[in-house]
Amino acid sequence: MARLRDANFEITGAAGRARREAACPALLKAAGALQRRPAAAAAPASRARAPNRRAALAPRAALKALIFECDGAVVDTEELRRRSYNEAFRQLDVQSAEGGVLQWSPQDWAEIGSSTREPKPRWYFSRAGWPVSNLHGGRAPADDGEKSALVDALQGGSAAAYERIMGSGELQPRPGVLRLMDEARAAGLAVSVRGAPPAAALRALLGDRAAAMDAAPAAAPAAAEGGDAGAAAAAYLAAAARLGVQPSECLVLAHRADRVGAAMAAGMRCVVTYTPATKLQEFPGASHVVSDLESAAISVRELVANRVVQDDRIEMTVTDSGVFWSKGGAF
Repeated sequence: MARLRDANFEITGAAGRARREAACPALLKAAGALQRRPAAAAAPASRARAPNRRAALAPRAALKALIFECDGAVVDTEELRRRSYNEAFRQLDVQSAEGGVLQWSPQDWAEIGSSTREPKPRWYFSRAGWPVSNLHGGRAPADDGEKSALVDALQGGSAAAYERIMGSGELQPRPGVLRLMDEARAAGLAVSVRGAPPAAALRALLGDRAAAMDAAPAAAPAAAEGGDAGAAAAAYLAAAARLGVQPSECLVLAHRADRVGAAMAAGMRCVVTYTPATKLQEFPGASHVVSDLESAAISVRELVANRVVQDDRIEMTVTDSGVFWSKGGAF
């Protein structure tokens, strides 16, 4: 895991720098800001002092609010969406090319989710072939109208399954979410949940904490899949206004790249807790990129200090010739 603190790092070698830059440009930039300078004779008192490295890393504004994306950051809704589609496939008896009811695996979903913003069934069937189902009497769609009807039926069935599972109480918050919410409230920070489910489902997820939080309702599951960075940025700004804080005083916790872009557009910092479906995305601008808040030990104290750049997908190797970064085992 690569975790850069306010420390001294030395990066040398043009070839190594090129490889590291290709592997992780965001962390390389952060590490470059922390490079060790060679020792030098004391400068005359009249000479302007070099920039203070600690001052350069200081937060631009005090942290006053955390905005959690319920969709992905609080709950792994990527897995929930996969399950919801599989339930819709069973309801319509959608047959796979290999025989039997089509069921998307986690690996299927990771590929599908990162490849398209259009409805997932349309993207998948346009490549794998349109399936037979009981919607059309046990045959495949014959024209574009029937294809759209099948997609709409699956989207509707998936949305109904999503809402049922979300409200069932069987889902649990991702590791570290409740702890960080409690730390934030104890430190006097406001907490908002964007894309919150109905009140009963939110109470099932968060317990008594739900009553004390700002909560914006969820979009329809199918709409949330597509991702509208402009709408998300507007929602973040609206949350800041409701909480009575400036955008620069907010930090968004999300799980996918478009939400990082939305946070940046809103003038907010962002922490990413990726899921298996979003792990391979790039998250430029995020201060932390971690599998979950608990294993990375993300705390309110650390977020307030704002002195850490972290991506637990990156491996760091220190050698006599410099510091090398790799993602997925390759420089």
